[in-house]
Amino acid sequence: MRVITRFAPSPTGFLHIGGLRMALFAYAWAKHNNGKFILRLEDTDRTRFVKTAGEQILELLREFGLNPDYYPTSDQLEAMEKGQLVGYGADWALHLDEIEKVEDNQFSGVYVQTQRLPLYQKYAWQLVKNGYAYFCFCSKERLEQVNKERLAKGLKPGYDGYCKLHYTLDEALEKIKKGEPYVVRMDTSAAERLFGSSKITVHDKVLGELKFDFKDVNDQVLIKSDGIPTYHLAVVVDDYLMGVTHMMRGYEWISSTPKQVFIYKALGWDMPEFVHLPLILDPGGGKLSKRKGSVMVAEFLKEGYLKDALLNFLMLLGWSPGKGDTREFFTLDEFVSLFDIDKINKANPVFDRNKLLWFNGEYIRKKDVRTLTDIFTDWVRKYCDDVDFKKAVLKDSQLDKKMELVKPRIKLLSQAVNFLKMFYFDPEFISPRQVKGVKRYECETIARALIDYFNYEDLSSNEAWVASVRRLADAYDIKHADMFMALRLAVAGNPVSVPLYEAFVILGKDKVRERINRYAERLKECK
Repeated sequence: MRVITRFAPSPTGFLHIGGLRMALFAYAWAKHNNGKFILRLEDTDRTRFVKTAGEQILELLREFGLNPDYYPTSDQLEAMEKGQLVGYGADWALHLDEIEKVEDNQFSGVYVQTQRLPLYQKYAWQLVKNGYAYFCFCSKERLEQVNKERLAKGLKPGYDGYCKLHYTLDEALEKIKKGEPYVVRMDTSAAERLFGSSKITVHDKVLGELKFDFKDVNDQVLIKSDGIPTYHLAVVVDDYLMGVTHMMRGYEWISSTPKQVFIYKALGWDMPEFVHLPLILDPGGGKLSKRKGSVMVAEFLKEGYLKDALLNFLMLLGWSPGKGDTREFFTLDEFVSLFDIDKINKANPVFDRNKLLWFNGEYIRKKDVRTLTDIFTDWVRKYCDDVDFKKAVLKDSQLDKKMELVKPRIKLLSQAVNFLKMFYFDPEFISPRQVKGVKRYECETIARALIDYFNYEDLSSNEAWVASVRRLADAYDIKHADMFMALRLAVAGNPVSVPLYEAFVILGKDKVRERINRYAERLKECK
């Protein structure tokens, strides 16, 4: 059996970090088995559709190296953006003769659901004809009233099956011809005819045996009044026709499993393996929430996380390499070679942001400077909001030297900005009165020592330079650490900076002198 997996997000928002993990696991299982990985866009919820979301999802998968073998073409993406539907809409049931003739292979290579509508309508009609679904004409007001009455009786909200009890198929088709709006609902009362019992057991590759009772399952809408399918029908039709062997999705979709098993059975189709992945939790409990930090992949990238660090971190959320293997660092290729569904943990993993930050810092330090510089300039080009800084960095042919100094000091690419600004812009004035250590001295003392710095300066080596600054500090009865801090404030404009000796060499003597003199002049105003 050739393994085929898919990642099937809804373009109702941009790629979530949990979605990236889902795609990573699906990709890894396909490639581990020399199979195929599909990207399918499930855009049937047009009310929540977000423009460009589908395009961004495809682009990000490629950026992370999770290249789908099959995916929407640019024409399909454009049609989705424009809201162009393929096939009949709300009046589809008036064209059943044509819909019955639709061939499955007409839509081979189409990976956007709204451009596959005739397929869903064809199989919805097949379910209706065979007594596993029915047309429903109930108004929104009636449905609301039914739910109120059920709640008053202490029952769960749900449809009462009115239309399947009151209309034959011929009567339903007559109502449709008269222009009455309709949906298609699955008939869960047919479960005993299908399975021999209302109770079924489904095997999940992660969770084991899952038990369901169709007496607890609502008559789910399969085709909405606009002719567009709901998730439950579309996912079954697409997974079957695309040959998906392992359907990976999150725990939150477990309740939809019996509905889809019903459809598979009613259509006489073999089911894929169900693989429900554990949910990613916030450290404080509950689902990963935007209130507690970034949750969208693009937000993490903008903050300055590296793609390979993010992927590595996600690999370990719910998966481990196996007994005795305590490694934490894996390339994508290594992960693919080791990945096994049997190694997925049932427990919900916690999204430890501190651990992710640590991972990112480690990955930054593992990069050679040339590579890190390329990654940083790409980040600046895409995500840096400081226009002047962006211009300065992108034309800097000596950025490698500066990144060498920054590299050990950052855990995020965004943190490099503040360290690098000293090389491009004159610093803002920071009074020594605001900084621990140097605030103990009179401003006049610091000013005189700074002006005298050039009589001591020795840039022949780092050791010689450090010794020269210490002699300067001793001459003015300033602690060594405080003298270095005064120089840092004058030249870098920040109590934290890259190593001063290397920075002074890169800036050059004239620029350093200019900044020290300017700072010393400002100290005259210091009280």
